[in-house]
Amino acid sequence: MTQTTNVSRRSFLKSVAAGAGAVSTPAVLTACGSDDDSDFTVFVFGHGVASGDPLADKVIIWTRVTPDNDADSAAVSWSVAADEQMSQVVASGSVVTDKSRDFTVKVDVEGLASDTTYYYQFTGENGVKSIVGTTRTLPIGAVSNVKLAVCSCANFPFGNFNVYKEIAQSDAQAVVHLGDYIYEYESGVYPETPAEGRQLDPAQEIVTLDQYRARYNQYRRDTDLQVAHASKPFICVWDDHELANDAYKAGAENHTEGEEGLFDSRRQAAFQAYHEWLPIRTGNDNAKIWRQFEFGNLVNLTMLDTRQFARDKPLSYTDYIDQSGIDKVAFGTALADETRTLLGSEQQTFVDNSLRDSSATWQVLGQQIIMGHIKVPTELLLNLGQIEELVSTNQDATAVQAATEALLLELATIKGRILAGDPTVTAQERERIESVAPYNLDAWDLPYIT
Repeated sequence: MTQTTNVSRRSFLKSVAAGAGAVSTPAVLTACGSDDDSDFTVFVFGHGVASGDPLADKVIIWTRVTPDNDADSAAVSWSVAADEQMSQVVASGSVVTDKSRDFTVKVDVEGLASDTTYYYQFTGENGVKSIVGTTRTLPIGAVSNVKLAVCSCANFPFGNFNVYKEIAQSDAQAVVHLGDYIYEYESGVYPETPAEGRQLDPAQEIVTLDQYRARYNQYRRDTDLQVAHASKPFICVWDDHELANDAYKAGAENHTEGEEGLFDSRRQAAFQAYHEWLPIRTGNDNAKIWRQFEFGNLVNLTMLDTRQFARDKPLSYTDYIDQSGIDKVAFGTALADETRTLLGSEQQTFVDNSLRDSSATWQVLGQQIIMGHIKVPTELLLNLGQIEELVSTNQDATAVQAATEALLLELATIKGRILAGDPTVTAQERERIESVAPYNLDAWDLPYIT
């Protein structure tokens, strides 16, 4: 498709170059006419290129056509080559994309050689080409080392994505993205004041398919993110913010059906946009994203979904605390409920098989949440519950936070005396330190013992 504008050619090219900085310009332009300020036509692969889900013999390649406003579809051809000049083509084809997939293009290129660097490019109307992307298939057999870049939690209004640029320039073989690729919040929430030039689009909290697509559209115009995608294959899973904060299978902390509609509708919209905009291999059920990647005999990488598919609603201390303290019996009963699940039986079986059947030296789990046990003295729970309640209702928690800080200092002093072998430590003081409960109920901890 073509896109017509009356912006001057010089000013347009200057703005694109300025936005790209030191990386390759993430758009290909064609123009008619001279170098004056006359109208000209631009065909843009404005969101760059990407690759993902590499296996020993295949890899996903991705781009998006920036269409005319009235376009219904666009034809795009693709090529994969053994050289950066794209002269030694090993695979090619063509696809048609349209509004139903937000004009994204995703191809699963098969029949590739293992442990091999490939280059890929897309061609649109009038022979206009995208930039050339670089990807690599996974090794088989004996492998001496694997280098992975691991990242997560990319919140656009907090500032520039400098880390993505560093990843692009690294010698990592692949990028493992553990989620929160986008954030769903409205402008002015997290953070309260966006960094210069990092205002959110759309400004409101995203709920609908069009809004999720628009947020990905904004993220994928970031040139540092584009150069990372163009340089390395990504292996991605979602966390909660691709949908809503503290999401689980039937709801989220940041979703109220009376205000934001049916949760299931929002969930379906978020999942569809994710699969459109990420270079992830999409199966018959786009809610199931757990998968396995084998880097020869060295690393078996099992990617999990501990957030969206089967996770039960996390426990909350506010449900078990009153002014007299924590109801230990009720809370203990909830903790011991073995019917609660994080992975679900289907995913649990997949993980068990992945770990059991692999003979790799390293078994690595790529997932969203903290795995280690973190315990806190139970007497802190009342304060923590009060802070959680105040913050969740937008009330001032300063006084409770100050009291909690003082209590933490007091407990830390007692713990220091115990560790130093202080004989004056009383049984009551020791009990204050040794009576503990899980701190993070959002993590792999006692609430998820199955």
